[in-house]
Amino acid sequence: TFGSSYSNWAILYLNQVVPFYEIAIVGEDSQQKAWDFNQEYHPNTLLIGSNTESSLSLLENKFTEGNTTVYVCVNKACQLPTNDVTKALTLVE
Repeated sequence: TFGSSYSNWAILYLNQVVPFYEIAIVGEDSQQKAWDFNQEYHPNTLLIGSNTESSLSLLENKFTEGNTTVYVCVNKACQLPTNDVTKALTLVE
């Protein structure tokens, strides 16, 4: 009777089984790299980016001039940064 309850249970199950990834893309080409990242569906991810220095906690102190960097984080703890979206995708899967 309540079709939406099935999707709510599936979301709850996903949150219990798979970690929630925070993807931070920082640099001049952040929009292009975000577009590249979003060519596939990635559940349980938050994608955030900036092309300048930002005071948001996930982006703070991550901007370097002339470089676009991708950070894959779980619970605010980030893996080593990479400039390659394909490598970042392997950290999410």
